[in-house]
Amino acid sequence: MRSLNCKSTYISEQDYLEGEKVREMKHEYFDGEIFAIAGASRSHQRLTTNTLVAIANHLKDTPCEAFSSDMKVRADNGKK
Repeated sequence: MRSLNCKSTYISEQDYLEGEKVREMKHEYFDGEIFAIAGASRSHQRLTTNTLVAIANHLKDTPCEAFSSDMKVRADNGKK
């Protein structure tokens, strides 16, 4: 959590994506701010794998695909 005394600096999406190419840690980008993401535990990885397999099996014979967590996506929150 960020300190209340800390003033954030806006980061563009392009700058975030360029920075991610050289960073060792994963980060999340939200409204111009970057947040570090902690590594996952073995139990979390098992849960993620089992969920991904179940979703992929459900999507079989459809044009849809399931992907693991190591893909960047942009979710529009409805603001334009």
